Amino acid sequence: MEKENALGQVRIADEVIEIIAELALNDIAGIYSAASRKGKKSQAKSMEVRVVDGQVTCNIEVFVGMNVKIPAVAEKVQSKVKQAIENMTGLQVSEVNVKIVGLVKEEAEEE
Repeated sequence: MEKENALGQVRIADEVIEIIAELALNDIAGIYSAASRKGKKSQAKSMEVRVVDGQVTCNIEVFVGMNVKIPAVAEKVQSKVKQAIENMTGLQVSEVNVKIVGLVKEEAEEE
């Protein structure tokens, strides 16, 4: 993404937008990466971001906990990612596609 103003150019790499989306995922309970089989929250397993004409499309693959309602958590992912990207970059997010690629058995907290 590139914008120009009176002072010069501002460029935001697609990788930065991916990081913003990943950070948004960290705030959502029940979202896990492929490596987090022990219940540790982490980033998305896979993330693809495309920016065309100032419009952002995100494709996100995640694992979810077995005790979550998948439609509700997927909608939360879409909302949080869209909001984070738009707030931090000023770009419009046209799509946030979420693919649930697996389930993680959440271990009981140790006392």
